[in-house]
Amino acid sequence: FTAKSKTQLISALAVDMEQARLTFYPEKETLKELRAYQIKRLKSGHDRLEAPDGMHDDCVTALALCNWAMGRPFDPSMGEAVTSPGIGATEGVY
Repeated sequence: FTAKSKTQLISALAVDMEQARLTFYPEKETLKELRAYQIKRLKSGHDRLEAPDGMHDDCVTALALCNWAMGRPFDPSMGEAVTSPGIGATEGVY
């Protein structure tokens, strides 16, 4: 990831969660990571999206990637199509 792409992924996830366009199984570790996820201000003035020290953000990142992928147009080279509303949709369960 780049800082920019990670920000875009996490922002899309946050918006879709806030607008109830994303429903997911409330797995304990995922919820723990989502609650702890933070924006850290660097000395350079830039922000870094991350888990707190001693924690991981793997579940948050995986959820953000799934959310992003569900909103991508179908690519025939990737195999069978899966129909789902994804990012920007009015409803969806993933």
